[in-house]
Amino acid sequence: MNNARCRKVSKWNIFAFADRLEIAFREQARNTEYTVKAPRLSSILMFPLLIFFGAACTPKNQDKEQTLFLHLREQLRSFDPVLAKDIYSQRMVLQIYEGLLHFNYLKRPVELEPLLADGMPQMSADGKTITIKIKHSIFFADDPCFSNGKGRELTAADFVYSWKRLADSKNKSESYWIFRDKIVGYDEWRKHLSEGKATYDTPIAGIRAPDKYTLVVELKERQYELLYLFTHAATTVVPHEAVEHYGEEFSEHPVGTGAFRLASWDKNSKITLVKNENYHDDFYPKEGAAGDASLGLLKNAGEKLPFAHKVVVHEISEEQPQWLLFNRGDLDLWQATKDYQPQILDGDHLAKSFAVRGIKMSLPVSTDVTYIGFNTENKFLKNKKIRQAMAMAYDQALLAKRFYNALVISAHGPIPPNVEGYRKNIKNKYQQYNLAEAKKYLSEAGYPGGKGLPPFVFEMASMHTTARQMAEFFKQQMAQLGIQVKLQTNTWPQFNEKLKTKKADIFDMAWNGDYPDAENFLQLFYSKNISPGPNSTNFSSPEFDKLFEEMKHTLSGAKRKDLIYKMEDLVMEEVPWIFNFHRVFVFVEQPWFYNFKYDTMIMDTFKYYRVDDKQRQKDKER
Repeated sequence: MNNARCRKVSKWNIFAFADRLEIAFREQARNTEYTVKAPRLSSILMFPLLIFFGAACTPKNQDKEQTLFLHLREQLRSFDPVLAKDIYSQRMVLQIYEGLLHFNYLKRPVELEPLLADGMPQMSADGKTITIKIKHSIFFADDPCFSNGKGRELTAADFVYSWKRLADSKNKSESYWIFRDKIVGYDEWRKHLSEGKATYDTPIAGIRAPDKYTLVVELKERQYELLYLFTHAATTVVPHEAVEHYGEEFSEHPVGTGAFRLASWDKNSKITLVKNENYHDDFYPKEGAAGDASLGLLKNAGEKLPFAHKVVVHEISEEQPQWLLFNRGDLDLWQATKDYQPQILDGDHLAKSFAVRGIKMSLPVSTDVTYIGFNTENKFLKNKKIRQAMAMAYDQALLAKRFYNALVISAHGPIPPNVEGYRKNIKNKYQQYNLAEAKKYLSEAGYPGGKGLPPFVFEMASMHTTARQMAEFFKQQMAQLGIQVKLQTNTWPQFNEKLKTKKADIFDMAWNGDYPDAENFLQLFYSKNISPGPNSTNFSSPEFDKLFEEMKHTLSGAKRKDLIYKMEDLVMEEVPWIFNFHRVFVFVEQPWFYNFKYDTMIMDTFKYYRVDDKQRQKDKER
């Protein structure tokens, strides 16, 4: 399909291949109500973000209700906040649950602001005591778990309970690292609970609720990044009634204070959210970054949230059905994948065939890093020279051209743009394609031509066409060294389980920043975070750990940057990762979809989106 052909068809006609795809798509998305749909985009390449738009019926009362139809490109893992490790689960969780703080939707660089907290947290002079006031008259969504079916008021004690759940080893949360080694008595309580020497009624010295609306947190040491962690899905608040009522099924029955509540979840098919009628006063930002007004992002300034009354999220993993839906006008937002970008883009502008339809486009740089990880506990991959050889045999420039249309920023270390410590002009010598040098390193490792090495298994987190092609590219690149690679596809939950249990030899991954600080990226190499924590390569270096711990307790400034640089230099030399890219995403929006602004770290986004259902219906009838 090409742009010339697009201009010859009627405004909302389907391209030539549409009829062939229709049968396959309807089979994949069965049980879906069709008429109007609206997905959104996720990341370029592996889109380790979420494409949140799908397909469903047009509301009858379009002048009274707004319905978003979104799409999730991977299987949802869980609605339990403490189990929401991957970005797909975190984004869905944060439509229902809320934390103390969140990021302002429009301001850039991203800026913290209160959500359930009544004002910003207050710190003592030494930074070790944080006092947070909780807003009054915040109610959980109505749910059968409550005695009368009506959601009760949120209290500070609910945060104490929720953060205990995060520490409870029975929950097997991979986000325990958030408060580990930080809060007084937190780790001891976890240990005592697992030994049967404590219960949920046993207090934790460092987390207490002296009154109904006050939460006090005592830290072992000043924590530079802790306020950012109050935005994380794992630190959101849950009512104990829901956990007790639903038991092992709690992950499928979320009950929060957020803008939406779960109406239904047909696993691996469709998720339906509806407006939480108990939702507290929350308003669209009144100001944003430069240029937001001209883009129409402030037209709803000060208006009460959410705008949508219903959100239908479909899980559709294949790219062709997504592309078909968007071209048909059935997706509100789509993140264009590699194969379809040439038809959407004319240089760095939107192609005329899309512009004449009123479609909008944005090219945000993601605060992320993509990489290939090595399990450094593997008998062979613990050999640094093998990892270095494999990195030098991997042609990053060819990868960018073939799979990203060169719409990426090369990564030479883990720190992405727009984060303190990012160095634009550094060069990682192991990221420079040099096959002759790679063969030399492999020989020095004791395996000339790959002789003596077993086949390594390359784990894929997706069965998407692009993911399979990229895995095959890696296999071919390693074959130049004489290294054999076997490819293994996984569902997203299967992939995460292999990482957690150290069963992945080599894997392709992306890390999207949880908060805008280098610590969030460097903690992926901290030995205390090895699997099941976020350090999935199980990399361990006493020198790195020492620098990391010093950096955590150092405020912004030249000293902190110097520590960041030293850690980055160390991991570049050790090569636990082959660093790939910081991605540039291509998002396209339908004319009736409004208020879209992307940032990797802002996830509670559905409440800001607005659609004009009348305009959607009118345009689709043309």
